[in-house]
Amino acid sequence: MRYWKSLATKVLKSKIPFRVFYFEDLVSNPIKTVKEMVEFLANPALHPENLNERLACLSQQLVGENKRKSSKINFDPFTNEMKKFLNSEINELRKVLSEMGVKKVLPSYEISVKTV
Repeated sequence: MRYWKSLATKVLKSKIPFRVFYFEDLVSNPIKTVKEMVEFLANPALHPENLNERLACLSQQLVGENKRKSSKINFDPFTNEMKKFLNSEINELRKVLSEMGVKKVLPSYEISVKTV
């Protein structure tokens, strides 16, 4: 987690162009989000002439036999210490994104901590 946060912070503070994509956007509108990802990348090999055909193919794969069924777990995999740590990391990254001028800052990913 610390390595990821360090890497994300370095990229965000560098002069390298970046774009933040959120998992929720990918789930709610996968075709639009994937198209935005491809358009953002500067590699010409990733800009196929038949991009719309490929996106149409992707749209047909969003449901069906290749899609994993979701299942709920009936236990909490995180200790309170883990939750506090994750929440502090989320808040720190949210602060960095905000300082870098990212308009859509992280959604609410914080995990509620049980009090005893």
